[in-house]
Amino acid sequence: MQRFLKPHQREVTKILLFVAQATHALVPPEILESVLMTIANNFITERNSSEVMTVGLNAVREVCARAPLAMSETLLQDLVLYKSHKDKGVHMAARSLIQLFRTLNPEMLHKKHRGKPTGLEAEGIADYAALSGRDHISGAEVLNSEEEGEREEGEDGWESASDTDDDSDGEWIDVHHSSDEDVQDEKEKLDSLTAEEKLEKSRHIMQTRILTQEDFARIRRAQLAKKAGIKERRGLKRKSQQTTADELAEISSTNKGDILPYSSIGFTHKKQKTDKASKLAKSQEGKEDRGKYGHREHNPEAGVTNKVKLKAKNFQMVKHKLQKKGKRSFRDKQMSLKKSLLKKGRK
Repeated sequence: MQRFLKPHQREVTKILLFVAQATHALVPPEILESVLMTIANNFITERNSSEVMTVGLNAVREVCARAPLAMSETLLQDLVLYKSHKDKGVHMAARSLIQLFRTLNPEMLHKKHRGKPTGLEAEGIADYAALSGRDHISGAEVLNSEEEGEREEGEDGWESASDTDDDSDGEWIDVHHSSDEDVQDEKEKLDSLTAEEKLEKSRHIMQTRILTQEDFARIRRAQLAKKAGIKERRGLKRKSQQTTADELAEISSTNKGDILPYSSIGFTHKKQKTDKASKLAKSQEGKEDRGKYGHREHNPEAGVTNKVKLKAKNFQMVKHKLQKKGKRSFRDKQMSLKKSLLKKGRK
């Protein structure tokens, strides 16, 4: 497969997509490491175009998302440097690779590329063919408080309705609901917990209840809200590029067992080509008050030059002038020289 991984290969983007799709955790890292080196040497070089480099970086990111052990620290340090590339597509692809390893294993990145601590637990890279059994889920501590609040609210509602069925005379019943202040207090309690306390709480939740799809959705929303809060505090300058890079890394880390879309590798950010009408309209901006460009209008009372008059005459009248001014051929020069020599000899 490696001999087909070349930029000039036909449908090479689909071949890279197949390589990433066929990658899984049980493939030996030595084989995948040679594949990554081939992609890096053939695609991610300055001699190629920016689109080729972007496709190569996207392919490396997708392979590493499914088999992180294939990436070496030396190769990662080299690829990360492309985040300062002048092309926007290469820049975003390199940032998405950085964001992926911030989630998987920040220790492989240089200290300046790890970013600020987010409070989110890194997934970590397991050993080859190791069992991935875990006794907790990161972020599961948010479920206990939400579940208790829903249960208390439901119990209060049923009790108030049952107690007041007999005594009520058609009057309104005041039912206590959780306000925004209660939700804020719960968030403050969770934020005040240490990392060890959050770990113990998430383990307790995993041991005492069975999580549903709604519970996993709540954990996911809490993690995304925490990331969004971190981005707002940082005050990022390039929000669109950072958001797109985070989205690409997020897609790579979440779709490990699903079918990869073509856009995950073939995504290249470039400007839309403008048509002729828009270019002309843009060029005319600011030219409204400018005078007409070109020669001045001809004065009908003024005369014309001899050169202009010569163009209007008959060719038979001016051909002798054109013959004198024109360049003679070598044969004509030779004949005229011969005639002049004969005249001189006769004298």
